[in-house]
Amino acid sequence: MSFDYDYVVIGGGSGGIASARRAASYGAKVALVEGHRLGGTCVNVGCVPKKMMHIAALLGESLEYAHRFGWDVKYGGFDWKSFTQKRDADIVRLNGIYERNLTNSNITLINGWAKFVDSHTIEVDGKQISGKYVLIATGGTPNTLNIPGVEHTINSDGFFELQECPKKAVVVGAGYIAVELAGILHALGSEVTLVVRGDKLLKKFDREIIQHLEEYLQKEGLKILFSSNVTKVEKTESTLKATIDTNGQSEEHAVDCVLLAVGRNPNVDQLQLQNTKVEQGEKREIIANDDDTTHDPAVYAIGDVVGKLELTPVAIKCGRLLADRLFAEKTKLMNYSSVPTAIFSPLEIGTCGLSEEEAVQEHGEENIKVYRSRFTPMIHSITKKEVKMVMKMIVIKDTEKVLGMHLIGPDSAEIIQGFGIAVRHGLTKEDLDDVVALHPSAAEEFVTMK
Repeated sequence: MSFDYDYVVIGGGSGGIASARRAASYGAKVALVEGHRLGGTCVNVGCVPKKMMHIAALLGESLEYAHRFGWDVKYGGFDWKSFTQKRDADIVRLNGIYERNLTNSNITLINGWAKFVDSHTIEVDGKQISGKYVLIATGGTPNTLNIPGVEHTINSDGFFELQECPKKAVVVGAGYIAVELAGILHALGSEVTLVVRGDKLLKKFDREIIQHLEEYLQKEGLKILFSSNVTKVEKTESTLKATIDTNGQSEEHAVDCVLLAVGRNPNVDQLQLQNTKVEQGEKREIIANDDDTTHDPAVYAIGDVVGKLELTPVAIKCGRLLADRLFAEKTKLMNYSSVPTAIFSPLEIGTCGLSEEEAVQEHGEENIKVYRSRFTPMIHSITKKEVKMVMKMIVIKDTEKVLGMHLIGPDSAEIIQGFGIAVRHGLTKEDLDDVVALHPSAAEEFVTMK
């Protein structure tokens, strides 16, 4: 049976593009279908513009302390419009790089939304193409709430379309998107209320680290309402009125913005998967095996759409490894364990491996040991701001094999990337102790813990 292409990739995000380019490098004839801007969530409405805004927030904080380091700085406030224009221009630049990379890789870019006709055939705007293999890498979309007035809210995509910084904002959610965007808004001048349905933020992360973050955010003036829900949003002449229920008590809040960051859903509605043998889970995620195969032998799936680790570098690595197996006779599979990750909250968090709670559950409290360090970062020995950096290492008690490493404080994201190697490759605390400390740095604490 002949096909138009060896490989048809549905989705022009990080994972899909990485897989398409790797396949093309082996000589495969590849088509990529994307109905929006290239780069997917990460580049357009996710980690890239978010990190830019996080940097802007940190710079604002630095300006407040500059005089303590001898700088005579006249601080005139934050120009939201000027910054977002520059941010968006850089996103357009990145979109162009992705398109040129596809062209240089001899990949056919098809603009439009794909739907399956059968396992090997997809249709885009009335035109059909076929592929020996088809990859679904369509990512996810923001979830919403079923409440009156939800049309007056925005989601994380809409956050990046705001034309000005809201004076008062309600952010709903407890995950990393909610925490990061609430922190950014607060740092850039908003009065922020973070509404959390449960009793804690970031429940999948190390509890000690997250408690430190919760305390810091509230000390900085970011209001957190636990055990709370937004039950209604109304539009008035000049503002929005959000009704928040906390432990059965309702209160109305006049705000300029209600931002919902309540999870994400697999982006599959338009695909017409019923025309394939692909099966889905309870959250409509595509069920994929460790080798990214689905229940349909011709169809593969990677990235956020399969509901595993929803991280851009994971999707990229999965996509490349899949292309290696399909077109280069390689066998390596994605290893989802011990993936370093970060939360770009006002106090950054870096994490890799098991949390203390997970280690106790997996190995037993009597079989693990936790090393900790708590100190004032050097910058705040000058600013006199009461900020502590917390770092912890979790090991097997007998062998001191490293199970997890976690930290909160300045530059945590940069620090955890390197130490992720220790967790991934099963190094011991002795291995880390053998490394000469880089002084003065925060990272040296991980090789000097007692």
